[in-house]
Amino acid sequence: MTKSFFFNIIVLVLFQSCIIKSFVRKNSQVDLLPNYISTDSIRIINPALSIHSVLGGRIEWPLPLSITKQNIFKIQLLHLLDSQKIILRDNFLISGDCLTNKINAENWTDYTWNLANAYKCLKIDPKLYTIFLYNILEIWEIGGSTPANLRSHIHTFVKVFYNNRILYSRSYRYTKPLTNKEQKAFEKTNAYPFFKDDQIKYVVQKVTEDLFKRIQPK
Repeated sequence: MTKSFFFNIIVLVLFQSCIIKSFVRKNSQVDLLPNYISTDSIRIINPALSIHSVLGGRIEWPLPLSITKQNIFKIQLLHLLDSQKIILRDNFLISGDCLTNKINAENWTDYTWNLANAYKCLKIDPKLYTIFLYNILEIWEIGGSTPANLRSHIHTFVKVFYNNRILYSRSYRYTKPLTNKEQKAFEKTNAYPFFKDDQIKYVVQKVTEDLFKRIQPK
């Protein structure tokens, strides 16, 4: 297992009673974009995700996630664009499915996933600025209590490709403990794993806010 995987475990244990909202890997952020980008030169790829659990020290993945819940990432992107009166053509026509469950806490390294070649399965037009959102969703079991104390963790990154390079990269995480009420709710409805809509929306908003401010009509 990689150092980053063990680092994630240590962080979650230390802050098991806290909500964590923060940008991550700030030293590896990339920003080679101009201050303003024309809407005509931008496309957005359909968001992709990995989802798994770490329960009792055992990783189980992939976990199922309802289409309705998956679509919240896309709906939030559209809402944020609409709130700034940004109209883009051909949204989400490019699929990100080739990367589903390919990126997770075990294999996440800056060296690998900050290289454009790692995303070569995506059908990207090199002449356009192409925005890609990837979402790592994890359920963690903390401590040995009964019932288990669970934490819901979402780590989202956004990358912008242009001319076969990554010109922009941001990464944001939101980790929160699940209350007993929340745990009982998803146990009764078989809604496991439990990720609240507001948690998803918040991460998408934070990771894209700087980028979307730069998009302007032609």
